Amino acid sequence: MSSITGLQITSSAINSDSDYKRVESSKAGGDGKVAGNFYIWIKRGDSDPITGLAVSHDDKSPADGYIKCDQNLTKTAGKSVYLWYEVKGSGSPIIELKLITSEDNSVGPGFNRISEELNPSFEAAGQSGQSGQSGQSGQAGSSGSVKEYLTFKTKAAQQKLDARDFKAGDLMEEPLRWEIKPAEAILSRYCGMYCSLLLFSSSCAHQFTSPDSASLRVLLVSALQRK
Repeated sequence: MSSITGLQITSSAINSDSDYKRVESSKAGGDGKVAGNFYIWIKRGDSDPITGLAVSHDDKSPADGYIKCDQNLTKTAGKSVYLWYEVKGSGSPIIELKLITSEDNSVGPGFNRISEELNPSFEAAGQSGQSGQSGQSGQAGSSGSVKEYLTFKTKAAQQKLDARDFKAGDLMEEPLRWEIKPAEAILSRYCGMYCSLLLFSSSCAHQFTSPDSASLRVLLVSALQRK
């Protein structure tokens, strides 16, 4: 997969530049709309790759060298949410973007999640008691709404996945409060393979005639560590 070299944010679901492809969302429908109003687009090519991404709230900004997308993602008066990117930095080229929400169980193998929300909850003065009312679902920052995040995968992370050059916990960000633990996420990927080995191994079948989930997990972890 080639590197991402361009990034755009639009309020339209159609981009006049055919080189740009819309970043899809894990939300129902998967239309890719973020903060209730906008779409993120990426372009691939052979020019200088994007190597860093950041989301800023209010006046905060990332490290020097980052370029700010012009579109403010929030409609809350006096507040701002911006997406930033770095080109040809020290990091590995970014090859894939994905939008997830606080309802997702995991970010996916090899992906990193940007911790700042795309639709944070802003407590604007004079708006207490209004959040969550009908007709305001399209505004970013309504209290109790599902949070949206941008995740990305780098070329280096994909190479590790392809080569299976990782241990339990690698290529996964710190566990989120709603997220599957890294070891469990990786075990689930290989569970089918090792369970097949158990079923066709007479010695294992004899020793584990009625294995409970705990003993099976211990066996799978041991097998992964030996791999």
